[in-house]
Amino acid sequence: MTMPAMKWHLDRPDLLVGNVGWDGFLAALRAISDEPFEVVGPGTSPWWEWLYSRLAGGMWPLVAGEFDGRSYALGDLLGPGDTPDRVTAMAANIGGVVLGYNYDDASGSEQLTVAQNSQLLRYTLETGWGDHREGDPLDGEESGIGGILQALGFNPDAWLEHGTVLRLTWKMLDALQDPEAHRRLYFGPLRMRADYVHQAARDG
Repeated sequence: MTMPAMKWHLDRPDLLVGNVGWDGFLAALRAISDEPFEVVGPGTSPWWEWLYSRLAGGMWPLVAGEFDGRSYALGDLLGPGDTPDRVTAMAANIGGVVLGYNYDDASGSEQLTVAQNSQLLRYTLETGWGDHREGDPLDGEESGIGGILQALGFNPDAWLEHGTVLRLTWKMLDALQDPEAHRRLYFGPLRMRADYVHQAARDG
């Protein structure tokens, strides 16, 4: 397996970042939902081997940690960055900036959510059946996700090279076991607005 051109940018990256230390970031992840987030131990070398591991019981491997007072959680295809209403809830929880990003190379679908405190700054969802955008364009947006991260002060490559890197496990909520919590987190206001626009585009 070869190293990606950008160390964090996999073919199907899922990234969640916040301008808060790791303890506060992990506490916020756990506080806003009943999803289990468990630190398994320090990261492996190379770090991406953990992302491609297969875990039992529906658990999903994430690489996470901290660099320069900012925290990161990186997944492959699936991860916490793909839930827009999580981003807004976490930003309100930590009283800072949180960014969630997900890209699927196979379908070309891309989602970005950025919030600060209780304010949504930017939400974009681009798919093969339509696009949805809220908020003003961000600094660096013309350069893609790399430019946005840089403008906000995040550097995933520097984190993976020089920061604290941990192995983290995560499991999504079960719709049958806890339907209300599942709906609130994964089908909150942001997600439902985007779904409504896409459904209207398909019906039209």
